[in-house]
Amino acid sequence: MSAKAVRLRKEKFNGELWGTYEVYMLHSNPFVTVLWQPRGTVIHHVARTWAMKYQHLQYFFPSKWYAISAKYGYDNKLHQCYCDIILPWKAPQNNNEGILFVDLELDIIVRENGRIEHVDEDEFEQAIITMHYPEEIIQGARNAFAELTVQAQLWTEPFTFIPQEITRQDFHLLDTRSQEWRTAIANLQIPNPSQP
Repeated sequence: MSAKAVRLRKEKFNGELWGTYEVYMLHSNPFVTVLWQPRGTVIHHVARTWAMKYQHLQYFFPSKWYAISAKYGYDNKLHQCYCDIILPWKAPQNNNEGILFVDLELDIIVRENGRIEHVDEDEFEQAIITMHYPEEIIQGARNAFAELTVQAQLWTEPFTFIPQEITRQDFHLLDTRSQEWRTAIANLQIPNPSQP
């Protein structure tokens, strides 16, 4: 039995669809959900469709205002982290549900050399007006943006959870009942709330 494929749906604040794509569930606990997006994943954006050139580990944190997509190159090394500022995320209630997140049009890119880029700030300011963000959403997004920027600069949690290198590119093909699967997931060092 291989990793469970789930449909990820990205929406805007007004409910408008950004796009969908398939990911594989690697691990989920009350602290974090980790998804695998292999190279070749087809992104079904509302305006166009394309296939991803790189593999990604995606991290969603319940009740947090951000999601992080870690991009790995052909050398299996971390090339960048793309951070979406989102509505506080809620994990699916059962394994048959897809994964939904609501993008707030504000992003951070952390390059492999440590350089930090703030992206889409103009789109965020425009969305405040066109999508009528309530004040608590505006403040929550700005606070998360500032907090995540500092965490990226210092490389503290949640970035410390992201491997600098992955050991394989075939997580989605492994038998989840096998020792090989357990070893592969253990090598990702996914944080667990029971850990200190």
